[in-house]
Amino acid sequence: MGSQCATNQTTKLLITGGAGFIDSLTALELLEAGHELQVFDDLSNSSPIALERVREVAGLEATPRLRQMEGKSVILGILSKPLSVHRPASMR
Repeated sequence: MGSQCATNQTTKLLITGGAGFIDSLTALELLEAGHELQVFDDLSNSSPIALERVREVAGLEATPRLRQMEGKSVILGILSKPLSVHRPASMR
């Protein structure tokens, strides 16, 4: 990545599972490109240390643009309703 959007505007992004290995590297690239990130992770297969390291590498200027939220039920709740209405058998 390493480059901003063509419009050079900051984009606000949500990364699910952002404390995992691949997504924490993605978060670092997006921060370095100037984007604002909300990282959503239940930390079941990751560690908050990964995001601490992202903040360290990205530097003090990028730190305010990285916010973390822990959990998983919010996203699952959003996704499960459309599936339960349109394909009820897939929810079993």
